[in-house]
This record gives sequence, structure tokens and C-alpha cells, in this order.
Amino acid sequence: HHSHSVLEEVEQLEHFDERLNRLQHQATDSAHLMRLAVAVELGELAQQGQANDRVIALLNQLTQDADLEVRVQAGASLAMIPVETLGD
Repeated sequence: HHSHSVLEEVEQLEHFDERLNRLQHQATDSAHLMRLAVAVELGELAQQGQANDRVIALLNQLTQDADLEVRVQAGASLAMIPVETLGD
């Protein structure tokens, strides 16, 4: 069984925030492949049930991307978010 200490939990959250900061930065990269990679990674987070408001906001931002491929991937990643996450 998993017994996480509170400290570990906090560290994980902190790590998650840092990861989101990096993704947020990369989401505005001029290279569309970089933005595409961000959409893919956010989709992976979504599948793990880790799609918080920031993840959803970033994906929504990417669905407005100039590049079709990025928009399609962002849409697909949004579709991976479990419905219960989207409830209030």
C-alpha cells in the first residue's frame, strides 16, 4: 500500500506546478512542434486525472492555436479529461 507523507504530497504538487509553468512557457513557443508536444503532455496529465484549471485553460488556449495540428491535438487532449473533473 502507498503511505505518502504529507511532505511528499507537497513536493509532488510543487513539482506539478513547476511542470505546468514549463508547459505554459512552451505553449507560447514559436515552434509549432513544441506547442504540439505541450498539447500531448497535457493530454497525458488529463488521462491521469490531473487536469486542473490550469491544464484546462492551457488546452483551451492551444485549441485557438494558429497551427491546425496543435488545435486538433489540444481538442483530443481535452476529450481525455474524465467528465467528473469538469463538474464544479
